Amino acid sequence: MKLLDEYVIAGHITKTEAVHIRSWIWLIKYKILLRIISISILPFIKNFLPLINNTIIQHHNKRLS
Repeated sequence: MKLLDEYVIAGHITKTEAVHIRSWIWLIKYKILLRIISISILPFIKNFLPLINNTIIQHHNKRLS
């Protein structure tokens, strides 16, 4: 973000524009991070979802009996 500060000092962009750019960079960075996390967690969820569903069904059936 030092480069943005240099652009503000040089007068190429305003402080408000720099804040908006920082916000967009933050948003894009964390959207990419969340996407990577969701891709890495997806196989884990697919493997354990049947186990979780079976456990819930067994618990439900046990309560009904």
